[in-house]
Parts: sequence; C-alpha cells; structure tokens
Amino acid sequence: MEKPTKGCRERCYYHKFADEKGFAGIFQPKLAMGLEISFDAKELDGFVEWKMMGIRDYVLGLECGNCYPDGRDVMRKTGMLKFLEPGMRKAYHVAVEIKVCTDLR
Repeated sequence: MEKPTKGCRERCYYHKFADEKGFAGIFQPKLAMGLEISFDAKELDGFVEWKMMGIRDYVLGLECGNCYPDGRDVMRKTGMLKFLEPGMRKAYHVAVEIKVCTDLR
C-alpha cells in the first residue's frame, strides 16, 4: 500500500493461486485489526486486487470471483467464461474474518 497520491489512477492486479487454497489479507497496524479472505481458488479462479490510492478516494478491493471483471466477451476469448446448463446450480464458499490483534509490541 502506498500513501494517498494526488492524481492517482485506479489499478487492477489479477492474481492466480498456485494451489487450491485462495487466501488474501490486509492488516492496519494503527487499529491493530485486519481482514482475511479465503476461498477455493480452483472454483473462484479470478482474484482481483483493485486499488485506488488517490486523495479522498483511497480504496482497496480484494475480490474473488469465477472470472475477471473485463466483460463476457473478453472472458469468452480467454476461455474463462463459465456456463451453467439449464436447471444447474452452483454454490461457492468464501470465508471472511476480521482479525483483532491484542498483543502488539
């Protein structure tokens, strides 16, 4: 993470995980708190780290999904667009945990 910057533009980083366990986290030492997200990276294989490090527009998004947010046409071209047959259902599991650290030295 960088400091807020005037004129900063948003950026997206696309990540792939080496194994089935998808995991990302962030920690704010001033608050002694963090957030962890975990998921099945084989099922939710499109992980995006979205950053906007502007002044007054300072945002981080940690987004797991079954594709990237580039649109269906791009996902179709890359082979990443997934389909469900009529009547099919698909369930995903995402765990989000707030972590509070009480022992900071």
